[in-house]
Amino acid sequence: MTEPLAEESPDPVAAPGRVLGPHPVVTTAERAMTIHKNAAHDLAQRISSGQRITARHLVTGARAQTLRDWWSTIARNGREEGLDAVQVLVRYSRWIGTYLVIDRPTPPQSGDETASDPARAEDELALMHIEYGLALLMRSAAREFLETASVFLPRATGARRRSDDRGLLDGQEAE
Repeated sequence: MTEPLAEESPDPVAAPGRVLGPHPVVTTAERAMTIHKNAAHDLAQRISSGQRITARHLVTGARAQTLRDWWSTIARNGREEGLDAVQVLVRYSRWIGTYLVIDRPTPPQSGDETASDPARAEDELALMHIEYGLALLMRSAAREFLETASVFLPRATGARRRSDDRGLLDGQEAE
């Protein structure tokens, strides 16, 4: 059994009062928070100074936010519930793994409403592409998360990385 996701874990061999550093999952969550903070700061600075914002800036920010949210949730739940790191990672890895499957976007409806208003049809088409782009972003973030999480999961859990390209953990099925 691995150590709980506590901020500090007691070292039974060390002198009384001495503690080990944070669990690697907590360190990873802190790293994700820093990356998100930097991306958000960059976006805010670009907006406030009137600089052009590209799709790359938005994707970087959204990806950083997604990874920060996932890692922070895992660290917080592990701490609050006193759960084993592997238990928390396996539970959330299964959920995050569902983002590896992307539903193809459906084209905008060619009903009377959009056909009579070309601007609305363009908006609907743009929204469809943005939604699909966000789904791709979530899939990419999920793949990165699962790759990082696999480092923390021992082979004995049955949740190690598969060798396929979908990024699923053993025991996970794409839906």
